[in-house]
Amino acid sequence: MKKSIREKISGRIIIVGVMMFFASVALSYGLFIPKMEQDAVNGAGDTNAEVIKTIDRQIAFVQDYTENLALSVAQNQEILRYFEIPSTQAKNVASLHLNNLISYEGTVRCVLIADESGVMLDSLNKVEKEDRELVKSKWYKKLRSTTYGRGVSEVYQVDINNTSHYTAAYLKNFYYGNKKYTDTVFMDLNDMIRDFQVLAGKQLDYAAIADSEKKIFISVGDKKWEKQAVVAAASDQMNTLEAVAGGTGFVKTSLNSKWRVISYVADKTIFMSFPFMSLGL
Repeated sequence: MKKSIREKISGRIIIVGVMMFFASVALSYGLFIPKMEQDAVNGAGDTNAEVIKTIDRQIAFVQDYTENLALSVAQNQEILRYFEIPSTQAKNVASLHLNNLISYEGTVRCVLIADESGVMLDSLNKVEKEDRELVKSKWYKKLRSTTYGRGVSEVYQVDINNTSHYTAAYLKNFYYGNKKYTDTVFMDLNDMIRDFQVLAGKQLDYAAIADSEKKIFISVGDKKWEKQAVVAAASDQMNTLEAVAGGTGFVKTSLNSKWRVISYVADKTIFMSFPFMSLGL
């Protein structure tokens, strides 16, 4: 039976419609998919950069804190008197004065001050065995021996009331009168790490932070990226964005603390971020 003119026209319209649909899909993949893919990669990179900003804010706060503390110590005669004529009684008085100068604000856990001869004064607050071990380390001795040395230590953990506290120290040499003193401020990193876990956990398949010694001390996400992250942490390249097997890798390093953030986002995660995939199309 011959088809009617209407049927022929309808058939051609359907064919043309199907061809236009596939043409539009091809055009979308050619024009829009690369842009959406780049937007998704940029979003993951922005998350990496935001973590670095969080780290830098913490370090900057402790640096400013240390400067202000040094100014207060320089004007406190009881503290300076202890370093001039050390005794048990003078130390007790000086420690109380130092403790009164300290505003912890949830970040600073304790403070140690030492002069060139090795006489030391602490703030009487939460100074742990691991903190005292740090002042025996090569890192501490090397910076202390310099004229105006300063730096951030590697990260370690301290157990306080059955809770593990991630800790790093900021050290800087100061001069009160004609004598050199080394101020060491120990910072609690637990709040910063919680912020990192929330931020990175939502946006990235894996993320880690390595300290100034290039050692990863905290990570979140799929452990399949762990070996690559360890290699990236130890690399001399400070900032990279590169395609890796199954995804994209990011490395960003803080110029202030020398800590670096290493993260990965899988190709599948990038693809699923496209609008039409979120709609199930």
